[in-house]
Amino acid sequence: MEGVHTKSRKRRSVPLNQEARLALLNRARFRAEHCPDSPWVFAHKNGERIQEVHTAFRTACNNVGIKDFRIHPSHACAFWLVSA
Repeated sequence: MEGVHTKSRKRRSVPLNQEARLALLNRARFRAEHCPDSPWVFAHKNGERIQEVHTAFRTACNNVGIKDFRIHPSHACAFWLVSA
C-alpha cells in the first residue's frame, strides 16, 4: 500500500476535534504563505522543520498560568509503567 507507514501496513485514522482541525488548517495557511515548498506541517518561515517544541510549550503554559509542567518523551510513560 502506497503511503501507509504502520508496522502492520494497515491504514489508521485519528479523529480530530474542531480545535485540532483549525490548528492544522492554520499551519497549512502559514506554510502556503511563508514556505510553500516545505514538506513539513510544522515548519519555520524558512521551511525548515520545527524539531522541538519545548520553548513554545513553556511559553504557552506561562501564558495560561500552568506551572511545573513538562513534556516527556512518549517512551517515558511506557518505561514508568513497566518499572512500576
